[in-house]
Amino acid sequence: MDNAARGRPLHGYSLSEMAQSNLVLIVIAYLACSIVDIRQLMILMCNQQRIIEYVIIAKIKQALICPLGLVPASFMYR
Repeated sequence: MDNAARGRPLHGYSLSEMAQSNLVLIVIAYLACSIVDIRQLMILMCNQQRIIEYVIIAKIKQALICPLGLVPASFMYR
């Protein structure tokens, strides 16, 4: 049985591994659109756990402070 038949992509990664790496890419893309200072983004990219914490904190701030989502990016990441 080949990889595709076992539910694995052709390059051999499992679906959960792909989902995990895709989540990291989505989070990095989200931050790239939200953080003006590229140096801060590069620091975050070096530490994936910190990226996820930043997104969670930003989403909580956004939900509590501005339900319409109109908070500037510079305020969200202070």
